[in-house]
Amino acid sequence: MPLAILECVPKGDGRQEGQMLSGFLRMGGPEVASLFTFSTRRDLTAFLEDGAGLQGYSHVHLSGHGRARGVGVPYFKLPRGRMFAEDFPEGCFAGKAVAFSACELGRRRFIDPFKRRTGARVVVAPQRKVLFLDAAVWFVHYYYFLLQHGTMDVTAFERTEASLRLYVRGAFRYM
Repeated sequence: MPLAILECVPKGDGRQEGQMLSGFLRMGGPEVASLFTFSTRRDLTAFLEDGAGLQGYSHVHLSGHGRARGVGVPYFKLPRGRMFAEDFPEGCFAGKAVAFSACELGRRRFIDPFKRRTGARVVVAPQRKVLFLDAAVWFVHYYYFLLQHGTMDVTAFERTEASLRLYVRGAFRYM
């Protein structure tokens, strides 16, 4: 399967982006995406350390919250806990394309150490705060181009940016 969606949004938010993405993408076939749900840092770390759960996936989508502005060190926030770039298991995303639907994590202060630590081939993430609906629509477009049309990561990114430029201009970064 090409896409593993790791849902880390608190249920209380009422916005399970991972479920929405999974439901949409499965219209293209059940093998397109798989959904995994995590609420604690420990559970997510154990899943990533094991490595077996991501075998066969070329792309990983982490849906949660992010924080980079106004904090000493940027982090990915789960319902219970947060993860700094250095907290992700070493090599856990080796050779994979990783997308964060988590505000502000598209900044070099997070992405550079994250890529070094995890071995991610490429990372796509918002550089600033983005409305939930805007991020959801952006990622639906991105994965539609990527998975349904078989385009390369960078091409899917460029097409999505061109399609949604008026609505989320400069919000997302491809690194």
